[in-house]
Amino acid sequence: MPLLTPEQACAELGIGEDTLRALRKAGEIPYVNIGQGKKRETPRYELDDLNAWKAKRKKVASCPSIEGPIPRTASIRC
Repeated sequence: MPLLTPEQACAELGIGEDTLRALRKAGEIPYVNIGQGKKRETPRYELDDLNAWKAKRKKVASCPSIEGPIPRTASIRC
């Protein structure tokens, strides 16, 4: 499976490079360092990892209630 560059990963996720970098540094998105140095990494991303990350973050909104508001009753104290 080919590795994606940060630019390709951003396009796949629909996010910017700063966001991708922050997610990588926070340990939220797995990556492969193809560089040899430890000071400056050369990150690459697997499509399966990006899809798994998207699936993990997927939210389904609940259907809003179709009932009207509950009527309030006035109570008068004497």
